[in-house]
Amino acid sequence: MSMTLATHDGTFHADDVMAYAILSIAFPGADLVRTRDPGTLAAADLAFDVGGAYDPERLLYDHHMADGPVREDGTPYSSVGLVWRHHGHDCLAMAFPNEPEWLLERVWSDLDGGLVSEIDRLDNGVGDIGHGGFPALVDDFNPRWDEDRNPDRAFLDAAEMASSVFRRRCAAAIAAARAWNAVTEAASKAQDPRIVFLERGMPWEAAILDGFPEALYVVYPSKSGGWQCAAVPPVRGSFAQRKPLPAAWAGLRGRELSDATGVDGAVFCHHARFVCGAETAAAALALANAAADWPEHAPSP
Repeated sequence: MSMTLATHDGTFHADDVMAYAILSIAFPGADLVRTRDPGTLAAADLAFDVGGAYDPERLLYDHHMADGPVREDGTPYSSVGLVWRHHGHDCLAMAFPNEPEWLLERVWSDLDGGLVSEIDRLDNGVGDIGHGGFPALVDDFNPRWDEDRNPDRAFLDAAEMASSVFRRRCAAAIAAARAWNAVTEAASKAQDPRIVFLERGMPWEAAILDGFPEALYVVYPSKSGGWQCAAVPPVRGSFAQRKPLPAAWAGLRGRELSDATGVDGAVFCHHARFVCGAETAAAALALANAAADWPEHAPSP
């Protein structure tokens, strides 16, 4: 016998739609009932966003009570936050059965602090919905006053869209977790803690700023060809650098940059001194070493 999931009928929102998208992955083949009938709700195996009770042991996940559940920071939960809290790990295990547990735990945390908590806030009126965000996209699936459309079919269409969004967010979080692991490993093995060498281009800032305070430059292959040496910022989102590339290199290209750095194969240095490029990995590493050893206030030639 398949599992029965129940939620309210009528107008739907981002929280119940995304909650169902998650539950349909965690419990494949489950049936969905949209109703407010107490008897039908009581007969369901799991109810979300309806019923007036939050009781994980009974698989009841409503949040509309006066004393509704809140996060540790005081943010009220919506139905998707509650479903994610109790069934998100099962959902991820079903969706990505070949991924290691440590990675899925990072994905769970990333989504909980991002997409899921954003829906929680907006559903509870803690924040601005805006005109182009995910809740607004879900609302567009509700039948309009001048169209004859089955609301349950509309809900399923919205859930299909939500499932695609969810899976892409998961894929992005998985890629970020893999990058964090790879960058952490590369930085831990670096012969010179000031310079981190990556054999592939990937997001590196989070891992470096999390645990490698000595790192000054990261060398990696460029998507447009060649190699780049990027200066590490002091904090997330900063346009500054722990140690900018030398002022004597700013804005130079080709032979001028090679002459200034003593590195054959140097291609360019951005005038803002946060990145420079080279033809080969060896040349990019040579630039990183030269920059790391360059006196902080060396005079321009």
